[in-house]
Amino acid sequence: MTEYLCINSFDIYKVDQYYYGELSGEFGSNIIGKYELYQDNKYIGKITHTELIKYFKPNNMNTLNLHEEFQTIVGQPILNKGKIIPEDRRKLRLNLAFEELTELAEAFGCLKYFKSLCNQLIHTPYNESKDVYNETEVLDALVDIEVINNGTILETGFKDVFYDAYKQTHDNNISKSHETLEELQESHLYHESKGLTGLSYKEINGRFILYNSNKKVIKPKNYVPNDLSNFTK
Repeated sequence: MTEYLCINSFDIYKVDQYYYGELSGEFGSNIIGKYELYQDNKYIGKITHTELIKYFKPNNMNTLNLHEEFQTIVGQPILNKGKIIPEDRRKLRLNLAFEELTELAEAFGCLKYFKSLCNQLIHTPYNESKDVYNETEVLDALVDIEVINNGTILETGFKDVFYDAYKQTHDNNISKSHETLEELQESHLYHESKGLTGLSYKEINGRFILYNSNKKVIKPKNYVPNDLSNFTK
């Protein structure tokens, strides 16, 4: 046992290992459980990040805790401090960030300006001495990105709906995994027919994850896109 919480007479322990299978009582779900729940020293069952937040809403749970569940389910790395993220994963993270920043520029109605910023970067002289991994600078950049993101959330008026929108997106992301091998094989054939090559898959905790050649998770054939319009009405 590691972290411990006590909320409304419930004792909740964060366990080191992950579980898969039926959870007891009202917390029934075929999904990874990371917490053990007790009341009056009586064991009730294992619960997930999602269930912990839904039923107990502890103050020290945040979107990073929630995303750890997704990262585990789809088999993406979770490293300890001091471990260097491999170069291919660094490039993937940059690609993902650039894709979302481009979407933000479009949503802001500032795509032309964003392209001008990209053009400035292209014409900036390349400095090989700066093109090396620096752990402190990585942390500094990630903190600054989070600060900017939080400020943008506040400035766009989404403070009161952001967590619920994130939670819906989290649940939708989990739906990108496949429940059965047959479902995965159907998706594999579908995406190959669309010209996507280099596909591979893994079975993780009873779910099947389809990846492209860059190890990005590929959605199931019948995936339903996330719709956040209900939070902007």
